[in-house]
Order: sequence, then structure tokens, then C-alpha cells
Amino acid sequence: MVVADMEFPEILRSSFIALAYGQVPQFGALINGPLLMMVFKDEDSGHKCFAQFNSWCNASGDGDAICVGFIEFDSGEYGMCIYQDHESIIKQYVSEIHRPEVEPIVMNIGHLKMFPEQSKGYRWFRALVEKEKFILAPGTSEQGPMLDLGIIKGKAHFFNERNIPENTMENVLLKLKSGRQSEVQRHSPRELRPTEKDIQERRCEQLWRFFPATIERLRLNQEFLKTKNKLKEEGYKEWQIFQAACNICLVYRTPELFPSTENVSGSGQTDTISIRILDYLLANIDELSLSLPPLEKLSVEIMHRQIYIDSVELIKYFTAAEVPEKKMKEIQNDVITLGLL
Repeated sequence: MVVADMEFPEILRSSFIALAYGQVPQFGALINGPLLMMVFKDEDSGHKCFAQFNSWCNASGDGDAICVGFIEFDSGEYGMCIYQDHESIIKQYVSEIHRPEVEPIVMNIGHLKMFPEQSKGYRWFRALVEKEKFILAPGTSEQGPMLDLGIIKGKAHFFNERNIPENTMENVLLKLKSGRQSEVQRHSPRELRPTEKDIQERRCEQLWRFFPATIERLRLNQEFLKTKNKLKEEGYKEWQIFQAACNICLVYRTPELFPSTENVSGSGQTDTISIRILDYLLANIDELSLSLPPLEKLSVEIMHRQIYIDSVELIKYFTAAEVPEKKMKEIQNDVITLGLL
């Protein structure tokens, strides 16, 4: 789970009072760049808010780490949405080696400021920034823009209130305005998560990536093949059997990665163990010299239990919900019903 900056909306609620539009003769590489000035009650508030915005941009190396979106209402009003970019949050907190391997749950937050009229200044600004970069900066009505805190942005988003894509912060903030949404946006929405086919392809890829030698040795082991055939006769798929066997082999080879259940409390510690296992798999090659566990560790009874554990984890991941204690056959039926078999 990755949590975005939760402090800036309060600064905006208490101190952000207006917008001003203009042009800056030169700012970095921009010549006569459009300026969007967020007007604050005082310089201290503007400085505090944009110090946070600049920290996001510095961490990602991109001015679009801070997102700006506008919602136009049929009444003539418009709203400005400001929030942290989803991908930049992930980039900041999830290492490059882990990024292809995990699906972060991102908790993000934004702020919507309403304005009574789509002014000439707003329409002028929109026409320009749909084609070119612009400068986002704080300022006050007395002192003007604080360009030393300015940020060059490559884009802004513009929406009509009736045509906002579902999976956007603008949509979340509009629902919040009408009381239909909590302030924090939690990703990933169901439609952004892997499909049944994606999961099947990913499983095959990862099993062969992390356990190529183990799978080959299992395929050549006559005693294991007897167990596999018995499990297949009971209705289990070959991938379920090999996945369970590979997991049992990993526990046998690296027991230090798997503390006893009485020493594990809460999902946070479980997540830490999962990352530790992932780090081990990424750093170690499945070599032919690694032995299989004793055959009693791959008995039908132990394989049943491991298939059950694996199935519960799969259902929990796919449904994003806890799975109550059930019998083995019921869990297998749930996997079938979800189209995951």
C-alpha cells in the first residue's frame, strides 16, 4: 500500500482563494509561457503548499507529478482539481526491481476549488495550454507570482461535468462535492486489475521464471507423478499441482523466509514476508543442484493443504475481499465459479 501526500488539501482549503492568468517572458526554456497563478491569502501559505508540490516533482523529475484538471459545469461555473499523479507516487515509493512484480494499492487525495464563472482569462488559458506547456506558480494579490516556486507543466486536463472518465481523480472529487464519494481515492479499480486470462498467463510465466529446474525435476520424478495423477483424478488442474509443489519446495529450502503463524500478526507483517520472499526469488537462481524435499513432504495430503492455501490467496487477490474458512471442495468450486481454473 502506497499513501500519497495527505497534508496539502488542508492548506488549499484554508488559503487558496483565486486563480490568475498571464504570461511570463522567460521561465526556464519557456518563452512567453502561459502562467496559471494560484492565489493564496498570504505568502507563507503559498510557500508551504508549493514546497510540497516541488518535492513531488523533484522526486519524479517531472512537473506533471502535480496534476491539474478543470471541470466545466453547464451552469457556467468551473472547478480546478489538484492532486498527485498516480504513477509518480508509485515511482517515488516502489523500487524499480519491485515495480513489474507487484500491484500497489495507492491511496490518493485531491482538492476541488470551485469558481463562479468561466472567465475570458480562463478561456484564453485553456486555448493555449491545450497545445503547449505552462507555468504553475503560487502568488498573492499584493505581491504577484512567486516564480521561484514555479513548476513547468506539460499538460492540464479539461472535462465537462457530464463527460468525466470514471477512473480519474476529477470524477472522484466531483462525487465528493455531491457527497457520493469519500475523499481518499483507492486504486486499483476492478477494471484496472488483471483479468482471469492475465492471471493465468502471469502464473505460467512466473512459475517457469522462478522454478524452471524444480519443475523439470518434478516432471522426471516417478513418485511425484503418481501423486500428480491422483490429484488430477480428483479434479485439480496441472497448474494447481505444480504451483503447490513449487511452493512446498521453496518452504523446504528456505524455512527462514516463513515464520510460524503464531509469530505473524496483521496484514502488514504478512505483506513484509511476501516482499521478503519476492526479493529472494529475484536474487536467487533455481539451480539443478537444489534438491527436492523428501517425498513425504509432497504427499497427497500435504499437496491438498497447499492447493487450498494457494486457492484462498488467489480468490482473495481476485475479489479484493477476505475469504471465510471453507472446505477444500467449496474453495475449489469458488475458483471454478470465478473463472480462475
